[in-house]
Amino acid sequence: MKLLIKKIQLMAVLILLLQSCTEKGPVIDLGGMQALSDTTYVSDQVESPQQKNVLIDEFTGVRCVNCPDGHTLINTLQQNNPDRVIALGWHSELLGQPLPQSSQDLKIPEAQQTEDFLGGIQGKPSAGIDRFIFSGENTILVLLSKWAGFVSERLQLSTPLNISLNHSFDSGTRMLDFQTTLHYTEAVGFENRLSVVIYEDNIIEPQVTQGGIVDEYNHQHVVRALITPLSGINLAESKVPGRVFVTTFQKEIPASWNEENLSIIAFVHRPSPDQEVIHAFKEKVTP
Repeated sequence: MKLLIKKIQLMAVLILLLQSCTEKGPVIDLGGMQALSDTTYVSDQVESPQQKNVLIDEFTGVRCVNCPDGHTLINTLQQNNPDRVIALGWHSELLGQPLPQSSQDLKIPEAQQTEDFLGGIQGKPSAGIDRFIFSGENTILVLLSKWAGFVSERLQLSTPLNISLNHSFDSGTRMLDFQTTLHYTEAVGFENRLSVVIYEDNIIEPQVTQGGIVDEYNHQHVVRALITPLSGINLAESKVPGRVFVTTFQKEIPASWNEENLSIIAFVHRPSPDQEVIHAFKEKVTP
């Protein structure tokens, strides 16, 4: 009888170990950022595919006289393609130093790191469209005249996965908890990575324009934080139809950020050096 009980106990332990290996990933330390946990499994139900969204990595600066033209173009592209064009405004070093009348510095270290990671810029405004190197181009980041055509080209593509986001914000602790869910609708045989960014809209700060300095310029989609590592989180398990990755994050929101203007952006991409963005998704934070 004792032997039978021991065998049952051993089998129970083995089942628990197998479940933990196949369904749950480790807690990951992001080197000073808030920790995250992740879970993966294969669902019996494969979701209907979403439309592919296009990601624009826009490199801009408050001292860049031509950058407002880029801001205007992105606004037009977004209006013409509702919810399908997502822009990240990276205020990097070139022409990014605050003006004497500025009340804050919109630059963050991750902006310059991302600019370098994507291969550098020829000038500003520059942008990467889905971090893809298009035919006839040698670099990911291209000048303004090419953005609209490249966005139009990428909007015609499909995506093999769906992205959803949900979140909660505690106004007392200013802690933002959020979760990304990736659901593969098709098999993918190459490495995928997940990146997550928080940006803020409607930041009123000075901007140099062709007509002079506008003291109360409305800056949109200003990246406040890169939550994941620069190269993204590796989605290591086989990506078959129905594969789901659920990742949980936590971020304390500084008092200087207006939580009513924040959005969370998640995007899935190939690893470096081929960093093509496969799909992107945005959710506005609701305090």
